[in-house]
Amino acid sequence: MSIVVETGAGLADAESYESVAGADAHLAKLPARAAIWAAFSTAEKEQYLKAGALLIDKTVGDRALSWPVNGEQALIFPRISFWDTRRKRFWNATIPPDLRRANAEAAWFVSQEDREEEPIRGFSSIGVGSVQLVIDKDNPPQPLPRAVLDLLSPFLSGGGAYSIVGKAVR
Repeated sequence: MSIVVETGAGLADAESYESVAGADAHLAKLPARAAIWAAFSTAEKEQYLKAGALLIDKTVGDRALSWPVNGEQALIFPRISFWDTRRKRFWNATIPPDLRRANAEAAWFVSQEDREEEPIRGFSSIGVGSVQLVIDKDNPPQPLPRAVLDLLSPFLSGGGAYSIVGKAVR
């Protein structure tokens, strides 16, 4: 099996922003993740990278700056030439390095647990002893971890931040 990595051309069959080799290089720099990631097969890594790209697109795709390079592309990026929120220029046919790293990070998190699982519904608060967690129904849990959102924030309108989902009260 082989993964189709977006080159910046707006491929109609792209499945990931990052290659297995790129994700291997990125995650090898993170000691807590390196050995676990290295133990996955290439096929498993490809599946995690595909799921990571899909999760990125589903979660933040509607906030991406600029417009798609073409109407046939499979993924949200690449975009038509734009300035990111750090005032850095990205030209057509460019996949920003931070987007590739974000895909590797999202693949890592997908490999550790199901990030697409629907949040538990049916209650507004839950408590244990004197501590109670109150769920804010207007802010559902975010499937992307902070590390991925931070890497993506320069390419999103409104940045990568999201609001707190609940609060602990005593």
